[in-house]
Amino acid sequence: MTTLLEQVDALPRPPVRRRTSRWIVAVLAVAVTTSAVVGGYSMRLHSTLARERRALEAEHRVEALARRRIADTQAMSASVIGVRGATLGLDRTRRQEYTRAYAALVRIEHNLATTNQALASTEAIQIQVGQYSAQRDACIRGVRDATSALQGGNPSAAITALRAADQPCAAALAAATGARYPYDFPDPSILTVGSRYYAYSTNAGAGNIQVLVSSDLAHWSIVGDGLAGLPGWASPGATWAPTVIALGTSFVAYYTTRDIGSGLQCVSVATSASPAGPFVDASKAPLVCQAGGSIDPSAFVDDSGTPWLLWKSEATATVPSTIWSQPLAADGVTIKPATTPTPLLTPGQSWEHGVVEGPSMIRIDGRDYLFYSGGFWTTAGYAEGVVTCDGPAGPCRRIVPGPVLASAGRLAGPGGAAAFRTPRGNVWLAFHAFTQPDVGYPNSRTLHLATVRISNGVPIVTPA
Repeated sequence: MTTLLEQVDALPRPPVRRRTSRWIVAVLAVAVTTSAVVGGYSMRLHSTLARERRALEAEHRVEALARRRIADTQAMSASVIGVRGATLGLDRTRRQEYTRAYAALVRIEHNLATTNQALASTEAIQIQVGQYSAQRDACIRGVRDATSALQGGNPSAAITALRAADQPCAAALAAATGARYPYDFPDPSILTVGSRYYAYSTNAGAGNIQVLVSSDLAHWSIVGDGLAGLPGWASPGATWAPTVIALGTSFVAYYTTRDIGSGLQCVSVATSASPAGPFVDASKAPLVCQAGGSIDPSAFVDDSGTPWLLWKSEATATVPSTIWSQPLAADGVTIKPATTPTPLLTPGQSWEHGVVEGPSMIRIDGRDYLFYSGGFWTTAGYAEGVVTCDGPAGPCRRIVPGPVLASAGRLAGPGGAAAFRTPRGNVWLAFHAFTQPDVGYPNSRTLHLATVRISNGVPIVTPA
């Protein structure tokens, strides 16, 4: 079989055109060859494109699968977040429920403890009632006997009856009110002599100047009337607020009594060789007696050993009630010559209701403090205040906006206080108070005690 080229070559050619025919044949051969080459390349290209297309389609399928998985993962994450949020919310709810349950448990435990305490207190009160019923009955009998004796003009028998009943009365009253002595004992003051305490008070069942004695500040016994008798210028029945000071080997008592000539309450003085008395008043006239009257004396010895008298003048139409001081002679019986009274304090706070009285000065930690009473003594609003002074001659300055001792619980109208020291140097206050609801005259004002400590320069008074 001959090829196309061979057939072409076999054709007769004119001699003159031989070269041209060969060129044509070559061209045709090249064209045929090129066509074959191009056809092969085209087939390979189509094959490559097909493979690339299949690969691309495979990648698209992989990408679509990945997108579906991402979507599934996002959906799952959202579900997990939702579950976690619900769990956290549940945890918060549970914590809140736990907190509420714990608080309720604490309240229940507190209420249970309070109930148990109240039950124990009730049981203790029942025991006390049983224990003190005999003392109460003995106390009532003694008071009745003393009252009958006084009405019959027999003060000696009255004192004997009170002495017989003072211990049962003290036990019964102390259990109920904290009072240290069961009978009327207004405007008390206490003098420490060695290991013993002597208490003095406004006139009542035990005489013009009532005197008690104690070795522990808890149990008191009646000594009796500390005043041997009133001076000739004084009228009986109104001897108030005594105080006693030791000067050398003598004991000097200052007290309030009424001047027959003027009708005013004035300050007098009496002396004794014993803190229990009897105190003898040899005066011919009052020691101090201002216009309107002078009451509530107290004594103070300064660092130089000079005794001072402090007292309160009653208010007049032009002068308010005022607390005064003045130095005394060395024996304490007369006013120091060539001296004049110095005003220390006048009313200046609303709770005082225009009244300041019952002064008592004491030095604590190098500062002089003046305790005083304010308000109306027949009411529960009566209270105890304090100022600080630069000495017994003043000036004095207020350091607190209200009283340092006021009514609380059954304690009503505390006042008439006097400061004193124990043998160990601790500072106490003796004061009187009514017992709620029996407030005002003629109810008794009983003896109470309080401790005193200084905090930031201010006395803190705590009833004992």
